[in-house]
Amino acid sequence: MATTAVYYLSKTGNTEAVPKAIAAVFEVAPIAIGEETILAEPVDRLFLGGALYGGGLDPKLKFFLKSLDKTKVTELILFSTNTWSNDALEKMGQLAKKCDLPLSESTLHITGHFMGLKKGHPDESDLAKATAFALSIKN
Repeated sequence: MATTAVYYLSKTGNTEAVPKAIAAVFEVAPIAIGEETILAEPVDRLFLGGALYGGGLDPKLKFFLKSLDKTKVTELILFSTNTWSNDALEKMGQLAKKCDLPLSESTLHITGHFMGLKKGHPDESDLAKATAFALSIKN
């Protein structure tokens, strides 16, 4: 049976609901990235999520990505919650490639709210999308 871990960074709470939906499919607890968080154990699938803050990735998310040992992750699957675009996926993907990590082609972008824009997201339909995405990876 493949091992799965779900790590995420959420400053505003947008991203937090998404890893919970993904983690529920795999019956694991999602892990919030804090200062100098590192991957605890080798995994077959690592879901990693975040968003952009001030146009870039949070330093804690960058640290986590750079700390990953490609021999301890079989597949890195990215997800994000941005208001307008999937720029966070692009930036995480670029850093993952630079670190020579085993990046999956499968990614998930969920709409998040920011300063009154896209208020109410992620909503139930967004979380259903996250669950369906996780199920597609699991099966």
